[in-house]
Amino acid sequence: MDRELEVDVPLRLTVAQHRALQATARGEVYRTHTSITYTLTGPCGSISLWALARADLIADPSEAREYGRHRMVLTAKGRDALALPPVGQGSAAREIVARRADKDDKAARE
Repeated sequence: MDRELEVDVPLRLTVAQHRALQATARGEVYRTHTSITYTLTGPCGSISLWALARADLIADPSEAREYGRHRMVLTAKGRDALALPPVGQGSAAREIVARRADKDDKAARE
């Protein structure tokens, strides 16, 4: 995939992923590594946490050892994504405001 195209695609998080990103920012998400498996745990579902890890929005801290339990941290990309509203919240609010404005304009013309 061309790197230029990748930059132009906006990041879209679900509400669950956005909440998982917030939990990571609060320090509530941990990665545990045993000799067999990795697990991600926190106050949110593991599906959302793994999606964030695969998207490079959260990562192990630089001082993390190979085995044990470590608090996950936001990457630079994750900090940027945290500033964006989750899918469905920002656009719905803008749509409601636009409808009200159209209704007010129509009422003023009548």
